[in-house]
Amino acid sequence: MIVFGSRSKSSRLALTAVLYLAAVSVIGGALHPHASAQTNRPKTTRTTPPTTNFRGPPLPSVPLRQNTPPRPLSPSEAANTRRPAEAANNSRVEEYQRQADEKRLVERAELERKQQKRKQYLEMPAPPFDRASAPAPLDCFKAYVTTVRNASSMEQLLGYLSQSKQNLLDVEQAEYDPKAQAEKRKWYQSNNPEATEDVLNARFSSPYDKTLRYHKAFVDDILEIRDIETKGNTVKVTVKTVGGKGMDGKHYAYSWSFVEMIGEGNSWKVKDYKKSPLLFGRVDK
Repeated sequence: MIVFGSRSKSSRLALTAVLYLAAVSVIGGALHPHASAQTNRPKTTRTTPPTTNFRGPPLPSVPLRQNTPPRPLSPSEAANTRRPAEAANNSRVEEYQRQADEKRLVERAELERKQQKRKQYLEMPAPPFDRASAPAPLDCFKAYVTTVRNASSMEQLLGYLSQSKQNLLDVEQAEYDPKAQAEKRKWYQSNNPEATEDVLNARFSSPYDKTLRYHKAFVDDILEIRDIETKGNTVKVTVKTVGGKGMDGKHYAYSWSFVEMIGEGNSWKVKDYKKSPLLFGRVDK
C-alpha cells in the first residue's frame, strides 16, 4: 500500500498518472507478448536497387511551334518558285507537240504518196483501138457472157472489162485488208445473227469477189440479146432480162438491160450496164 504522506495535491495527481500508465503497460504486455517483442524489434530499412533506364544525354528542349501564318511570297519570289516547274512542263508539251507534228507529216506524206499512185494507176490509158483486127461486137459480148458463167475468179474476167474498170478494181483490191475485214465481218455477224451469207459477202468480201458475183448475177438474168447499136468506138447492147416484183406487188416476166461496150486494143470491152426500172409481162393476173 502506497502512502502519500504530506506531498502536495498536484504531485499526488502526477504520481497517480504515472502509476496508471505503468499498470496498463504491464497488463498489455501480459495479454499480447508478441506485440511487445515486435515493438522492441529494431526497425530495418528495405533497400531496393535503383532501376536504370539510361537512353543517352537529355534532349534539348524544343520550343513549341507557334501556329503563325506563313509570310506571303512577293511576286518576284512566287515567279521564281513557279519558273522551274513551268519550264519543265513547257518542255514536255513542246516535245509531245514535236512528235505529234512529225507523225502527222509522215502520215500525210504516206497518204499523198498513195493518192498520187492511185491517181496515176486510175489514169492509165487504154491501148488505142484497132477496129480492123477487132471481132464483131456481138461476138465479143457472147465471149464475155460465156466467160462470166464459167469463171471461178475475177482474174479470168478482167480482160473482158474496159481499162478504166480494170484500173479501179486493181487499186481497190490492193487496198483491201483481209484481216481487218474478217474482224469486222465477225463483229457484224455477232451483232446481227439474222444476216445471211449473201449479206455478209456483199459487205465484207474483197472487191474482186464482189465484182465477180455482180457480173454473174447479171449474166444469169439474161434471157436473150435483142439489139446491138454501134456508134463510133462505143456499142450499146440491149438484152432481155428476168423480171421481178413491181411496185404494185405483182410479178412480171421480164425487163430490159442496156450494156455499154467500148473499143480498146483489138477488142470490144464491157464498160458498164444499166437495168431498166420498167417491168413487162405480168405473170399473176
